[in-house]
Amino acid sequence: MKRRCGMKKQAIHDRGLITGDFPLTLFPTRGNSAVPEQSFLHREKRRMPIHTRRAYPRTYRKSPIRFKASGATHYRKAILCNESAGGLCFETDTPLFPGTVIHVIMDDHGQAKTAPEPGEWDAEVRWCRRVGRYPKRFSIGARFYNKVRCLM
Repeated sequence: MKRRCGMKKQAIHDRGLITGDFPLTLFPTRGNSAVPEQSFLHREKRRMPIHTRRAYPRTYRKSPIRFKASGATHYRKAILCNESAGGLCFETDTPLFPGTVIHVIMDDHGQAKTAPEPGEWDAEVRWCRRVGRYPKRFSIGARFYNKVRCLM
């Protein structure tokens, strides 16, 4: 039985794909139509091609950065976890909602060719997750959309 995406189930698992969250309605299990009881609230781990998850290669490093949400008066400290030309991931003690616009200052530059230069960036928060069992530690992913100033 073929899936809606045109690939057989076994072919999906055999092509060196990684695991990701997908709604079951994208991969119906009965016939060619989605099963009504399978909605976007019911999710299952599915495999996803690597090229659809990352537009730029990531550089993993720990480095201090500063950020502030739009409308805030002071900067907060954070630890950069990884970065690319398209965005960054950092850990902080302040949760931020997805869609929040933040201003990021990176004083140190990345080692990879695709890493952003040191400077000030505007970014949009894409996701926020609690880190492990720490009640006041959050991992935040943000996408760059505007370079404000270069510090070099």
